Amino acid sequence: MKTAKILIFSLLTLVYSNNAWTSPLCQENALGNAPCNNTLLKSGEVIPSTLSSVDTYLWIEGEIKTHQEIYRQKKDLYADMFRFLDGREMNNKKLGPQIKKEWEATEEDFQTLYQISINIRAVQARLQYCYTSNGGCGPVRRMELEDQLALVQRSKALLLAKRPILSHSGIEEYIKKRVQDFKNDDIPVPADEIKNLVKNASRETAQTLLDKVYSYDRYLNDRNAPLTHKNNGAYAKKYLENLTSNHPQIVDDLLDRFEMIPPPADKQGMLCSLSQKREKERKRDAMVKAGVETSLFIAPFLLGPWGRAGVFGLEGALGAKLLRWGLTAKEIEQAAWLSRAAVGLSTNALQTAEVMKLGETCKNLEQKYFFSADTSKFQALSDCKTEYQDSMFIASMGWAMAMAPEIPGPVLKFYKAKFTPQLTSITTSSSQIGANLKSTPLAKNQWAKEFTTKDQGTFTYMDLSKIERVSDQHMKSLPDDYWKFVGDIYSERLNLTPDEIKGFIKSSQDFAPRTKLIVNTPGSVKDAQNFKGGVGVVISGKSDDLLPLEKAIGKKLERKPGEKSAEIVRLTVSKDADAEKLSKSLINQAAGLVLQDPEIKTVYIYTSKIHRRLYGKLGVTPTNISAVSDRDVLITLKREDIEKLLSNTMN
Repeated sequence: MKTAKILIFSLLTLVYSNNAWTSPLCQENALGNAPCNNTLLKSGEVIPSTLSSVDTYLWIEGEIKTHQEIYRQKKDLYADMFRFLDGREMNNKKLGPQIKKEWEATEEDFQTLYQISINIRAVQARLQYCYTSNGGCGPVRRMELEDQLALVQRSKALLLAKRPILSHSGIEEYIKKRVQDFKNDDIPVPADEIKNLVKNASRETAQTLLDKVYSYDRYLNDRNAPLTHKNNGAYAKKYLENLTSNHPQIVDDLLDRFEMIPPPADKQGMLCSLSQKREKERKRDAMVKAGVETSLFIAPFLLGPWGRAGVFGLEGALGAKLLRWGLTAKEIEQAAWLSRAAVGLSTNALQTAEVMKLGETCKNLEQKYFFSADTSKFQALSDCKTEYQDSMFIASMGWAMAMAPEIPGPVLKFYKAKFTPQLTSITTSSSQIGANLKSTPLAKNQWAKEFTTKDQGTFTYMDLSKIERVSDQHMKSLPDDYWKFVGDIYSERLNLTPDEIKGFIKSSQDFAPRTKLIVNTPGSVKDAQNFKGGVGVVISGKSDDLLPLEKAIGKKLERKPGEKSAEIVRLTVSKDADAEKLSKSLINQAAGLVLQDPEIKTVYIYTSKIHRRLYGKLGVTPTNISAVSDRDVLITLKREDIEKLLSNTMN
């Protein structure tokens, strides 16, 4: 137990170090000032002199009513999940498709959690041997195994944060018991058993959320609450200063909300003060408690957006068990790796450009949801949050292939099937590809889709934001090979200098995380040695995400803040191809890619005057075209124009 207490102290020091982890509510602004410092608060105070205590109380009350309605909606969702799995009629029949989708996703994540648990068991067994009294293995080997266990524990924690219902104690005990039998590694958990476990967890989670709704009632009907008359300001101020001790969960929910979404500027100082008070109280409470229960009291913001409590966060008591889920007290007491796993839970290292953009999209959806908490916004935010968590989880699994020698065979097979991005092949006519791209986005485990045609060879659509997870070196180098192919043709036709070509290739590589690329090859792309042509689409989620043309002309376009745009780029056809027919097919497919995303409102094409004639033949009117230089023009198209372009280019 002495070892465990030392571990507890070291983890608490790690988690609560103000230098290492500062709540987003208290971080310094661009001028180097922290919100709490700006309000000039005395120790223990919450309300700055610039705020009315009564108005602040009313503002918090309004936020709490919104939270209560959100928890009520979540309770109804889990209650109907239970009825669905129990074969009963749901209260809200409209939720049928959503519940079915949620159940299927939960079943899939259950199997993933099971496989991760098998991997943990295998690494733990090796590590336990290292911990034996006769030495077992050297310190270097022990450190390697501890690092591996920290990594796999982090992946498990992210999966539990994504699907909180899987943290239910019944599911934990079931998986812990099942993974002790090494004979079942090749056998997935039967669907009926998962169904019963999730059904029970849904019922208990619905009850937990109902209790949460009642706790909000108690706060909203607190007999000691201040009367909302302006003369009661002094009492309201005192009431708010005691809020963290009298209503800690209410404060925690409020802080979780505004650690994800920027608070009103005049409330940030007050929220920062509440955050600092709660951190001190949490640290005090954790230090008072004894035993391993406090060994992972993780500050919520360590997990990044949508990986913690709040709107879609950690139902039940998941926060304290993210890493120790499935472990015995003895295993935790021996686990020096836990502190490294806790540090690893910081999501900053996993934030690729694509994930950050998705996070911003989810934040915007959450703001809309809090403003009007209806079921359609709930579902939109839930879908976005799931995609965000999947992206984070898959990023965390990047270590799996590198650690293949340490992974049991069945687990490695499972990981490769689930997390290695796939290329799928379809045989179709070239005239149908654009419509297919419009209606059928890539699945989460796909990075490319190959369309084989009888008359125009093979068209391959690639999402370059997933290129780093591709293990096939030929496919991984394909985009760079295409940029060089385009550079050679541009050099010849447009008389570009070598430096211009280098800049063009470098620019194409820089925009890859936001690029969807289509290439045309004579045969299968897997064996392709040359290109017949291709085209790209670069997505801009907001006006600050520059488009290639803005970089090329050195000037930002006038775009609406927050509006999604796209640019069709690198349209190229080789000498030996039917230029007009192939160009038409590539433009058709680029239009389909654009229309795949309903949020894209405007599309730009920065091209030469030679290509201007081509677009004119396809229905682009002169009013959509403006001259940029003697050589180049800018075509600006709205969504309805792209719909026409898709229709006009069906060969």
